[in-house]
Amino acid sequence: MGEDRLNGFDEEMIEEVRKFLEPLDEEERGRLLEALENADPEALLFGECLCCGGLNITDCSRVEGIEDPTVGFCPDCGFIWCLECGSLLPGGARCGHWKICEGCPEEKDEFGDCGVETYECERVQKYLDENGSEALPGSCAWCGKEVGDSEVFGMGVRTREGVSLENMEGGVISMFLSLSGKVIPSTVTAKDSEARADGYDLTFMTCGRECGLALKAALEREIRIIDGISMS
Repeated sequence: MGEDRLNGFDEEMIEEVRKFLEPLDEEERGRLLEALENADPEALLFGECLCCGGLNITDCSRVEGIEDPTVGFCPDCGFIWCLECGSLLPGGARCGHWKICEGCPEEKDEFGDCGVETYECERVQKYLDENGSEALPGSCAWCGKEVGDSEVFGMGVRTREGVSLENMEGGVISMFLSLSGKVIPSTVTAKDSEARADGYDLTFMTCGRECGLALKAALEREIRIIDGISMS
């Protein structure tokens, strides 16, 4: 990466860039440069997607139904998560770490900011260690209503190549379906589960056949995410 590309940065930042690039070979530097040049400038603020590794990350301040600048969105795979603490977010829910911030005794400014970065806060880290990602296992993935003890419709989905769910097995993640304008919670199948043995990476639960069919149709339109669907 030439010095001219670092114009406008202070010396401390330039030195940090040099330290990062030094151990990389020419091919690795080329791939990094290409990814940075092709990425949306706004996306560079948020790093890479936790799911697919894409760099075209934006916040959800302009996403209808979410409208929260602290929630990250990957348009490549539809994944959403909390930009403040990295938690996976189920179905557009507000991240639970905010309850910790609201109850924190630290002195805050007029904007409610205590000056401690979320990823450095011991209270938030303790909360994350104890709770992990909050799930909504009893909610319909399509309409959000509570799923009763009666008939439940399940759906299995294979994700497309390049969408990595490593280290997320058994957890709940959310995808934003841009064509439907919905945030859909799903469960990542565990390695030893029957669903994974059947070839499915994600499962969805709906409260009835009508919601199940609506979700199936919406997922089929999101061809950038899925590779196959099975409904039961």
